[in-house]
Amino acid sequence: MNVNAIAHGVGVTVFQGAQPLYLLTDSGNASLNNEWYYGFELAAEKERGLNDIDDHLHPATFEATLEPGSSFTFVASREQNPNLNGAVAFLRPNQIFAVSLPESPLTLEQQRQVVEACERSLLTSHGLRSLATDDPQYIVHYGGDQFHRDGAYHQGTVWEWLIGPFVLAHLRVFNNPSVARQYLEPMQHHLYTAGVGTISEISNGDPPMEPKGCIAQAWSVGEVLRAWLATE
Repeated sequence: MNVNAIAHGVGVTVFQGAQPLYLLTDSGNASLNNEWYYGFELAAEKERGLNDIDDHLHPATFEATLEPGSSFTFVASREQNPNLNGAVAFLRPNQIFAVSLPESPLTLEQQRQVVEACERSLLTSHGLRSLATDDPQYIVHYGGDQFHRDGAYHQGTVWEWLIGPFVLAHLRVFNNPSVARQYLEPMQHHLYTAGVGTISEISNGDPPMEPKGCIAQAWSVGEVLRAWLATE
């Protein structure tokens, strides 16, 4: 590992020629450590029969003093100059929870904007993409070895269970159960594809939405049922 001090933080290069990972802050100080801690025993992995010994790198220490009401932003990024004001430029599905949960911190207009943004850029017939298709880091295909699968998991792969929060958010904003129910209709066809009679974990980001991952995922089934009941 090569750890270098840069403006607002540090850059970590795993091996020569690799794209660096930047650890950045909008305030405070960063000091280099570049220390390895070897031989961590991972109890959960051991119980599951997986590789249960790992090494941890402590690349740097970040310190900041916060006054009441002030904030501190810490970012891990592939870009050396990302937005450090607390807003991330990626369009992600996490925002839908600010509308779908029982209590929302957003105004009615903000809630509507969230639902429309997710519908416009993330919604598919099988759920919400984990990243918008126009993002340069978007990965359409989930497959290959574990390294490539893990790399695609949150970079465009569709998560079936997120159709539930989207439908609930749409119902909250527009108060039209019949329209909200229409977003669930394609899931009836999915019941006859991968795990017959159930719902998969994830799908590829682009049509034909090939199912991937676990063929019978409990949280996918649970969220579709919850949204279906809510729209009755």
